[in-house]
Amino acid sequence: MSIKIDSPRSPVPVSRPTVAEAAPGRAAAAGTGPSPGDSVRLTDQARLAQALTQAMASTPDVDAGRVAQTRAALAEGRYQVDAPLVAAKLLRFEWDLRPA
Repeated sequence: MSIKIDSPRSPVPVSRPTVAEAAPGRAAAAGTGPSPGDSVRLTDQARLAQALTQAMASTPDVDAGRVAQTRAALAEGRYQVDAPLVAAKLLRFEWDLRPA
């Protein structure tokens, strides 16, 4: 079966129900905000996760320097593929994806 896509579609907007729509009985009990005695304390693990998330968000998805080096090596004919290493990593990847 093949699918031909001629033009991209615009994304379909998704609306999420409000608390009142999702659970009408809880809407009144939930109130509109925290009560004066409420407090939140983050664990060290939560703070670390937050810091890691922020660090990852500021890191580029692609290492531009490495891409430039690889392109140069390809253009100059210096790029060598280690076929046994590629095969071993591919097999390991497939092994890791197998059902438990």
